[in-house]
Amino acid sequence: MAGLTAKLKGMDDLVRKINKYEDLIDGNGLRWITTEVAMKSKAILLETSKNDIGSDGKMSGWRRPPRKGVRVRAGFELRSNSVAEFIPKPNGVWKVLEVGRDPGISRAKRGRPPRRYGRASGKLTWSRAWTRIEPKIAGWTADANSELLRNSWK
Repeated sequence: MAGLTAKLKGMDDLVRKINKYEDLIDGNGLRWITTEVAMKSKAILLETSKNDIGSDGKMSGWRRPPRKGVRVRAGFELRSNSVAEFIPKPNGVWKVLEVGRDPGISRAKRGRPPRRYGRASGKLTWSRAWTRIEPKIAGWTADANSELLRNSWK
Protein backbone atom coordinates (compact mmCIF):
# COMPACT_ATOMS: atom_id res chain seq x y z
CA MET A 1 0.00 0.00 0.00
CA ALA A 2 2.93 2.38 0.68
CA GLY A 3 4.13 2.00 -2.92
CA LEU A 4 0.72 3.04 -4.25
CA THR A 5 0.69 6.13 -2.00
CA ALA A 6 4.16 7.13 -3.25
CA LYS A 7 3.00 6.74 -6.88
CA LEU A 8 -0.06 8.88 -6.23
CA LYS A 9 2.12 11.55 -4.61
CA GLY A 10 4.32 11.51 -7.72
CA MET A 11 1.19 11.97 -9.85
CA ASP A 12 0.22 15.01 -7.78
CA ASP A 13 3.61 16.56 -8.51
CA LEU A 14 3.20 15.80 -12.23
CA VAL A 15 -0.28 17.34 -12.30
CA ARG A 16 1.01 20.41 -10.45
CA LYS A 17 3.84 20.86 -12.97
CA ILE A 18 1.50 20.43 -15.94
CA ASN A 19 -0.92 22.97 -14.48
CA LYS A 20 1.96 25.41 -13.92
CA TYR A 21 3.03 25.01 -17.57
CA GLU A 22 -0.55 25.47 -18.73
CA ASP A 23 -0.84 28.69 -16.72
CA LEU A 24 2.42 29.96 -18.24
CA ILE A 25 1.54 29.14 -21.83
CA ASP A 26 -1.95 30.67 -21.60
CA GLY A 27 -0.88 34.08 -20.37
CA ASN A 28 2.49 35.75 -20.23
CA GLY A 29 4.38 32.67 -21.42
CA LEU A 30 2.96 32.87 -24.93
CA ARG A 31 3.70 36.60 -24.99
CA TRP A 32 7.27 35.86 -23.87
CA ILE A 33 7.70 33.26 -26.66
CA THR A 34 6.41 35.75 -29.25
CA THR A 35 8.78 38.43 -27.96
CA GLU A 36 11.78 36.07 -28.09
CA VAL A 37 11.03 35.09 -31.70
CA ALA A 38 10.43 38.74 -32.68
CA MET A 39 13.74 39.86 -31.16
CA LYS A 40 15.65 37.19 -33.09
CA SER A 41 13.83 38.19 -36.27
CA LYS A 42 14.66 41.85 -35.69
CA ALA A 43 18.35 40.98 -35.34
CA ILE A 44 18.31 39.31 -38.76
CA LEU A 45 16.47 42.30 -40.28
CA LEU A 46 19.16 44.67 -39.02
CA GLU A 47 21.98 42.34 -40.05
CA THR A 48 20.58 42.15 -43.58
CA SER A 49 20.30 45.93 -43.77
CA LYS A 50 23.91 46.31 -42.64
CA ASN A 51 24.99 43.99 -45.45
CA ASP A 52 23.35 46.38 -47.92
CA ILE A 53 24.29 49.78 -46.48
CA GLY A 54 27.45 49.22 -44.46
CA SER A 55 28.43 48.21 -40.96
CA ASP A 56 27.55 51.56 -39.37
CA GLY A 57 23.87 50.91 -40.14
CA LYS A 58 23.35 54.36 -41.67
CA MET A 59 22.38 55.75 -45.03
CA SER A 60 25.42 58.00 -45.00
CA GLY A 61 24.48 60.01 -48.08
CA TRP A 62 21.17 61.00 -46.53
CA ARG A 63 21.55 64.13 -44.48
CA ARG A 64 19.56 64.98 -41.42
CA PRO A 65 20.68 67.13 -38.55
CA PRO A 66 23.36 66.76 -37.22
CA ARG A 67 24.45 65.70 -40.72
CA LYS A 68 25.61 62.22 -39.86
CA GLY A 69 23.27 60.20 -42.05
CA VAL A 70 20.06 58.34 -41.27
CA ARG A 71 20.26 55.28 -39.02
CA VAL A 72 18.28 52.29 -40.25
CA ARG A 73 16.32 50.60 -37.48
CA ALA A 74 13.44 48.20 -37.09
CA GLY A 75 11.02 47.58 -34.29
CA PHE A 76 8.09 45.38 -33.48
CA GLU A 77 4.84 45.78 -31.66
CA LEU A 78 2.95 42.91 -30.06
CA ARG A 79 -0.61 42.94 -31.42
CA SER A 80 -1.65 39.98 -29.25
CA ASN A 81 0.06 37.25 -27.24
CA SER A 82 0.93 35.42 -30.46
CA VAL A 83 1.23 38.15 -33.12
CA ALA A 84 4.08 40.63 -33.56
CA GLU A 85 3.99 43.33 -36.22
CA PHE A 86 7.33 44.57 -37.52
CA ILE A 87 7.79 48.29 -38.09
CA PRO A 88 10.53 49.65 -40.38
CA LYS A 89 12.09 52.80 -38.94
CA PRO A 90 12.29 55.19 -40.74
CA ASN A 91 9.84 53.87 -43.29
CA GLY A 92 11.18 55.87 -46.24
CA VAL A 93 14.69 54.48 -45.90
CA TRP A 94 13.41 50.90 -45.86
CA LYS A 95 11.25 51.66 -48.91
CA VAL A 96 14.32 52.87 -50.82
CA LEU A 97 16.29 49.80 -49.70
CA GLU A 98 13.45 47.57 -50.87
CA VAL A 99 12.32 49.08 -54.20
CA GLY A 100 14.71 51.97 -54.90
CA ARG A 101 13.86 55.50 -56.04
CA ASP A 102 14.03 57.62 -59.16
CA PRO A 103 16.12 60.79 -59.33
CA GLY A 104 14.38 64.03 -58.52
CA ILE A 105 14.36 67.31 -56.68
CA SER A 106 13.31 67.76 -53.08
CA ARG A 107 10.94 70.48 -51.90
CA ALA A 108 12.38 73.73 -50.61
CA LYS A 109 12.13 74.04 -46.83
CA ARG A 110 12.52 77.08 -44.55
CA GLY A 111 14.23 79.28 -47.07
CA ARG A 112 16.58 76.55 -48.34
CA PRO A 113 16.74 75.89 -52.05
CA PRO A 114 15.53 72.49 -53.26
CA ARG A 115 18.10 69.70 -53.39
CA ARG A 116 18.72 67.16 -56.09
CA TYR A 117 18.93 63.48 -55.29
CA GLY A 118 20.00 60.64 -57.48
CA ARG A 119 18.63 57.28 -58.44
CA ALA A 120 18.94 54.43 -55.95
CA SER A 121 18.43 50.85 -56.97
CA GLY A 122 16.38 48.67 -54.67
CA LYS A 123 18.16 45.80 -52.97
CA LEU A 124 15.05 43.91 -51.71
CA THR A 125 16.49 44.15 -48.20
CA TRP A 126 13.23 43.56 -46.30
CA SER A 127 12.21 40.66 -48.58
CA ARG A 128 15.60 38.97 -48.39
CA ALA A 129 15.57 39.25 -44.61
CA TRP A 130 12.17 37.54 -44.42
CA THR A 131 13.31 34.71 -46.67
CA ARG A 132 16.05 34.11 -44.07
CA ILE A 133 13.70 34.50 -41.08
CA GLU A 134 10.67 32.44 -42.11
CA PRO A 135 12.34 28.99 -42.09
CA LYS A 136 13.76 29.68 -38.60
CA ILE A 137 10.55 30.81 -36.86
CA ALA A 138 9.33 27.30 -36.06
CA GLY A 139 12.67 26.33 -34.52
CA TRP A 140 12.90 29.51 -32.47
CA THR A 141 9.35 28.97 -31.22
CA ALA A 142 10.14 25.38 -30.26
CA ASP A 143 13.32 26.47 -28.43
CA ALA A 144 11.46 29.16 -26.47
CA ASN A 145 8.66 26.72 -25.68
CA SER A 146 11.19 24.16 -24.42
CA GLU A 147 12.79 26.79 -22.20
CA LEU A 148 9.38 27.73 -20.82
CA LEU A 149 8.59 24.07 -20.17
CA ARG A 150 11.98 23.59 -18.51
CA ASN A 151 11.32 26.58 -16.22
CA SER A 152 7.84 25.34 -15.29
CA TRP A 153 9.24 21.88 -14.45
CA LYS A 154 11.45 23.22 -11.66
